[in-house]
Amino acid sequence: MPKVRVVTDSGCDIPAVLLQRLAITVVPHTIRVGERTYFDRVNITPDQFFRRLGGRQPVTVSAPSSLDFQNIYGSLGRSTSAIISVHSSSKLSGAYAAAATAQGLISNHLRVTVIDSQSASMGLGFMVLAAALAAQGNDNLDAIVALVRGMVLQTHVLFALETTEYVERSPQLAKLRTAMGDVGDSRALIHLEDGTFDLSEKVRTRAKAIERLYEFAELFPHIEDLAVLYGTTPADADGLVKRVDTVFPKEQVVVSQYGPTVGVYLGPGAMGVAAYEGRG
Repeated sequence: MPKVRVVTDSGCDIPAVLLQRLAITVVPHTIRVGERTYFDRVNITPDQFFRRLGGRQPVTVSAPSSLDFQNIYGSLGRSTSAIISVHSSSKLSGAYAAAATAQGLISNHLRVTVIDSQSASMGLGFMVLAAALAAQGNDNLDAIVALVRGMVLQTHVLFALETTEYVERSPQLAKLRTAMGDVGDSRALIHLEDGTFDLSEKVRTRAKAIERLYEFAELFPHIEDLAVLYGTTPADADGLVKRVDTVFPKEQVVVSQYGPTVGVYLGPGAMGVAAYEGRG
């Protein structure tokens, strides 16, 4: 077991096999569908979430509480004295704020550093994976914190929306709604900037939107990590993986289904790319 333990929230969208292999602890977001409560990827899958999102009952997603994090830190503190806790952008989720509150309530013997990734989905995921790999290599907490903080400005995420219906419901994305204006039949491409989504451009067709995702990956002269993200269209994700092979080996691309934390405003059918440039 690594000396430094890594904690994140379910907004990371890291595939389960990697979470298990690298001993990453994930604190789930809470999903409410009408009167029923679920926990992200614990008793509801992304596919089940998207089916409910399109139904008649209201669907909401809320961040873990500070007590949730306090309990997790306390449990991990029985086998470690150092934790790095890396979370979804504080402008998109309350997970970072809850974790920071919990940090101030834990016992003095346990060092916990909480980081706002200023990212989401596999943008956050790459930071968490880097932290976990460094922890497996027995790096100390200070070195891992420096590594993750150094990744924040080098990690980029672009999504192509199939519909703006869900953005229009989201109170966190009022600025994006204003920027999009009347999208009509166009597809909006949105990128993460300063921890929140902003409009990149509008294109006419889904095919053109997916081509823009490839061109986004092509922008970076050096890519250390690349992910292709999808909600309900795995075949389109496979096609994009083959397309990006000209700029990044397809065998190394992480293919990930985004979940409720971003799915609640991306909706089903969106596609995305997350890229970490590395340190040159």
